[in-house]
Amino acid sequence: MLVDGLTGIAHCLTVKAFAAGRRAGDCYVALCGARVLPERLTAPARYHCRACERGG
Repeated sequence: MLVDGLTGIAHCLTVKAFAAGRRAGDCYVALCGARVLPERLTAPARYHCRACERGG
């Protein structure tokens, strides 16, 4: 789970998507297809992405 710094929404990522995001300079693609620019790891989520929770 990764919190988007712009929206505060928590998104789910696969292990492969997380690794690809690290290589891409911390720009991740969530299960729902949203591009996620991460917030600090300690930032709480305001909402959880329903599409990610359903598996994309």
